[in-house]
This record gives sequence, structure tokens and C-alpha cells, in this order.
Amino acid sequence: MKVVAVNASPRKGWNSEQMLDALIAGAREECPAAEVEKVQLYDLDFKGCRGCLACKRKDAPKGQCRFPDGATGLLRAIKSADGFAFAAPIYYFEVPSQLRAVFERLFYSGSADHEIPVAAVYTMNQPRENMEKYFGRHLEDLSMHLRNAFNAEPEVVYAFQTLHWKDPERFVFPREFYEERKRIHDTRFANDQQSAREAGRRLAERIAGAGR
Repeated sequence: MKVVAVNASPRKGWNSEQMLDALIAGAREECPAAEVEKVQLYDLDFKGCRGCLACKRKDAPKGQCRFPDGATGLLRAIKSADGFAFAAPIYYFEVPSQLRAVFERLFYSGSADHEIPVAAVYTMNQPRENMEKYFGRHLEDLSMHLRNAFNAEPEVVYAFQTLHWKDPERFVFPREFYEERKRIHDTRFANDQQSAREAGRRLAERIAGAGR
């Protein structure tokens, strides 16, 4: 069982990666023999889709972006994996531009030739009600594209109102805002990580159920 897990946050070790690590731990608990390739997306040097149409040539390998750069190995690994998971912060109501660039190339090159169970983790500064009101539709659209690309219904996990800085005296945010987020983090984030862990277990179960 091979799972590709992508940390799509530029901030290593923070909320998104912690949630992703919890998901990976859950997958390994369910399947100790699982091979997990964890990728730090911001360590790669690449661009989005160039519209070169190389992936649409009749002699092109199905479902593969043919433009060579720092994302080539990742794109191939995802399309050939048994399972795929990613964790991403929400910036300006969207996932980061680097992750969107990966998805451009994944989605345009065509769907995988087998079912690949998918888990998506989103961390954000906003409460759930703001997500649902202002940008929930964006994430629903992304789920649709994931569904089409991987022939599987994506599982989605959220972490809301995350704490994303330390040493409050160094930053322009009001001290009371920090204290509120610290309180929320201390009371809620462990539960968020548990949700991610359970999603990892289910991801491994789905992979096993798909016979991969």
C-alpha cells in the first residue's frame, strides 16, 4: 500500500503539517505496512499548467503531465499511488497557489486509470460559519475535481480558527486576539488532530477495500 501525503503549507511544523502527520499516523495504525511518501510542496520548484497540450497527444501516457520540472516526480507518484492525502491552509478563501498549480496539472492531464482514495485536510483562520458563507463553494468545487481526477469521493477534514504564531509581542495582531486563538487551540486542536487520525484510518481501509 503506497500513500502520497503532501504538506501544502509553506510553514513547516505548523497546523497543516501537524494535521497531516496525524492522518499519516492513523493510516499506519490501520495498516502498519503502509508506505507513506511525505512531500513538502514548498521544497519543490515548479510552475502550473502551461497549456502545452503534450498530455493530450495521442501518443502521450494517459493521465500524466509531460512537462519536466520539480513537480514531475510528485505528479507521477500521485497518479500511480494507492492513496493520496494533502493538508493545506486556506489563504484568501483558497488553497495556496502552489497547490492549485499542482492540481491544474493533475486535473488537466486526465483522470487516474484506477480508484485512488483521497483525503483532504484544510486549516484556516476562519470559523466554520465564515467558511460556509464565503468560500465553502470553492472547496466543494475542489472536491468535485478531486472526485473526477481520482475516481473516488474525497474525505475532508477541517481545523478552524487555528493558532498560527508564537511570541505575540513580536507581531501586529492584538494581544487579546492571540489569547483567544491560544484558548481555542488548547481546547480544540487535539480533537482536530484526532479527526485527521480517524480519516487516515478510513483512508487505509478504503485503499484495502479497493484491492490496491
